[in-house]
Amino acid sequence: MAWVIKIGIESGTAIFANTWKSLAPSILARSIISENLIRNNINEYEQCLILGSGYDCISLKYQNDLKFYEFDKDYMIDDKLKRINNLNINNNVTYVKTNFNDNW
Repeated sequence: MAWVIKIGIESGTAIFANTWKSLAPSILARSIISENLIRNNINEYEQCLILGSGYDCISLKYQNDLKFYEFDKDYMIDDKLKRINNLNINNNVTYVKTNFNDNW
């Protein structure tokens, strides 16, 4: 799941990262909060980065309004893309396979 961290409007980028661990048990609450944050700030940014995106598909919903980059482990990205491709969904999201446990 993802959360908005504003890093400056001048950069044209919003970063979404797992930062509010207190809501971790409630997937529905996290989804609602994330979507509200994106919808309320959509005109301030050109792109979004979602770190640890998992099976979250919010980027597909807003892909015509923002450029999305999703970062996650290779097996997660592979499985997610397989499922999306099986549904024939238009997909303009950029997926980045990474391991956050490696040195950054």
